[in-house]
Amino acid sequence: MIKHGCLAAAATVALATAASAATITNGSFETNGGVPNGQFTTLGTGDSSIAGWTVGSGSIDLIEDYWQASDGSFSLDLAGNASGSIFTTINDLRAGREYVISFDASGNPDNGPTTKMTTIAVGLGGDTVYVYDTAANGNTRADMNWQTQTFRFTAEADGSAVLSFQNQTAGPFGFALDNVSIAAVPLPAAGLLLLGGLGGLAAIRRRRKAA
Repeated sequence: MIKHGCLAAAATVALATAASAATITNGSFETNGGVPNGQFTTLGTGDSSIAGWTVGSGSIDLIEDYWQASDGSFSLDLAGNASGSIFTTINDLRAGREYVISFDASGNPDNGPTTKMTTIAVGLGGDTVYVYDTAANGNTRADMNWQTQTFRFTAEADGSAVLSFQNQTAGPFGFALDNVSIAAVPLPAAGLLLLGGLGGLAAIRRRRKAA
């Protein structure tokens, strides 16, 4: 009986995990329209050269060999000719589930201000500000000293929501972004035990009916 109950609990947890498998497309910006001269190209409002992403306002720079990427060959400067933004759609969200977005942060080391800032928002939720200080971190083009940051939110409804990054640094030397991903926050132990218990009770009822 215990063995069957454990199997049922494991199956229930597996189904719950699968049902919460939210996705972000092309989080490291590797699929794109190509970068001239292996350095960078500036993308303006409405540009969707980066698969899964759209430039929302201003302009951004898609970076290749100009500086060291965090993951793969490409990264972003969220300020092109001036401050810009970019957004994507997160799919397969489940209402009431908590999710964590991870991303790698740095800043254009070429010029000031040394404090680079971006805001992040999911759907219509309030913006959260993230700061990277190029002076404190001492990053260079050869070593961008990427720092992993996280952002948590709770899905308001099943389906999809828009994730956006908005540069908040004046001028063309902005916040650098790479390696964006998402994962569902694991259910607390009490929730897993409850799911397991319900699965076990269902298995017992089925065996009694069969008997």
